[in-house]
Amino acid sequence: MAERSSPSPAAPPPAAPPRYRVGELARLGRVSRQTIHNYVVLGLLVPAGCTPGGHRLFDEMARRRLELVARLLRRGYTLRDIRELFRERWDARPS
Repeated sequence: MAERSSPSPAAPPPAAPPRYRVGELARLGRVSRQTIHNYVVLGLLVPAGCTPGGHRLFDEMARRRLELVARLLRRGYTLRDIRELFRERWDARPS
């Protein structure tokens, strides 16, 4: 009798991208919730979506950008400098 092989286990579903609410992102970045809101207004952070209740959600890219802003601030850059760097690097649209 032929040995029956068990079916291979199904691959786990892909993990959903992390979605952070303002308070969670603020805690991770060790900044205030108001700072997160200010960075959104300045264009330094961009929400990835929102909850059905209207709360902003941020993805992993926003968390990384928040870390980069903190590093640049520690090195003496101003928020205006950082905004210009971000515009030149990531936000520029091809003509």
